[in-house]
Amino acid sequence: VAADTANQRAFGALLVILLSCSAALLGAAFLFVRWAVGTALRPLDDVVDTAGRIAAGDTSLRLHPQRSDTDLGRLATSFDRMVDELEGSARRERANAERMRTFLGDASHELRTPLAGVQASAETLLRDQPDRHDRERLAVGIVRDTTRLGRLVDDLLRITRLDAGFELRSNQ
Repeated sequence: VAADTANQRAFGALLVILLSCSAALLGAAFLFVRWAVGTALRPLDDVVDTAGRIAAGDTSLRLHPQRSDTDLGRLATSFDRMVDELEGSARRERANAERMRTFLGDASHELRTPLAGVQASAETLLRDQPDRHDRERLAVGIVRDTTRLGRLVDDLLRITRLDAGFELRSNQ
């Protein structure tokens, strides 16, 4: 009976030691796996963080992966190339828009100058009284052309202002 009691106590102590060691090993394994997964997925956190900062306006950021021979490295390299292309496209779009605004402004300005001369000639024709038939034909043609060109100039200016972000006012 004493031997059975000693065996039971030894078995109980062994069971406590086994359970304690098992719990410690499971805890250590959990911590190791958590650390390993966190380390392995940290580059994805970098991608998410960088993407968020780029979306917020800092388009100069890149990931610059240390190794491009891994899946995450290839992802980061592709991400950097994509951001480079988007940044280049945005830069080209801004330059094109600026050139278009400049063109429309210059075209409008250049058309307004000769219009003033044509308008002055038309008014002179109306005042000087040349041959009645020629005077009326020239005056009507000049006025009609200046009115049409004036509308074209106004349309070009409206397009320029609209493209620059100004609100249009109705003349009606």
